Amino acid sequence: GWYVDDVRVVASRYGAPECPTTGVAETSGPRNGKIRLVGRTLRLDLPTPGLARLVLYNALGRKVREFRLAGARRHALRLDLSPGAYFFRLSQGVFRKEGRLVLP
Repeated sequence: GWYVDDVRVVASRYGAPECPTTGVAETSGPRNGKIRLVGRTLRLDLPTPGLARLVLYNALGRKVREFRLAGARRHALRLDLSPGAYFFRLSQGVFRKEGRLVLP
């Protein structure tokens, strides 16, 4: 299995990971960047300006969207995905953050 924000995701006997039922990611910190979901808009405050990559995965671990961000520290992304739980992986240089989003 693998971990996302201290939530263990384990493969079921059918090979697909089971969706975690507990644990909500707190994704803020002064030097760690900040990630907030406001309605269907994902707001990112990166630690530094520059190139960054955000990948969204569905509950089965399949990549559903990839964003390449450049320039400013702050970004707002409108998510046109179906309601449900998603995992994200954000990377910028040596900075890495993973977590879970629940879209209304």
